[in-house]
Amino acid sequence: MKVKKMNNRQSLYLLWATILNQSQSAETVLKNTFELLKRLNLLSNFVKEYENLNYENIEKGIATKPCLHRFPRNMSINIWDSICTINEKYNGNPKEVFVESNGNGDIKNRLMEFRGIGEHKADTAIIILKIFEGNKGLNSVFDAKCTELFKTIGQEMQFLDKLGDVELDYDR
Repeated sequence: MKVKKMNNRQSLYLLWATILNQSQSAETVLKNTFELLKRLNLLSNFVKEYENLNYENIEKGIATKPCLHRFPRNMSINIWDSICTINEKYNGNPKEVFVESNGNGDIKNRLMEFRGIGEHKADTAIIILKIFEGNKGLNSVFDAKCTELFKTIGQEMQFLDKLGDVELDYDR
């Protein structure tokens, strides 16, 4: 079985969905994270638009009605902080956060370095990553501490697959 790897767009989606997964249903988080990528033009022109991200654009993307989170200011800060961390520690490549052997510690510890991600969220993101990559079966969803994951894992995989579509632009 071939192991799939996430591109930068997919990795940023998973990271942001993990950060935004607070005080909203998981279904809402998944849809709103995809919408945020859309609002920031990261679907069709990832490389160029990622390089041009700034706090003001992120805040506007989250706060424009319909607002994408109950706490737009706090989430804007968390999302901007994630960009700063990716740029400083991972050379502007979100996918490097999810690479097992990149020399920056394990994935769980790297995820927990991001503002808004604790142990539970990091564990859940890793399960999603492993299912996406094909490294584990769906049984790990039922073993997860997140009891709602089994309801949303299909939708999560659909968004990740859509973000890996080759019809979207070239991805670093």
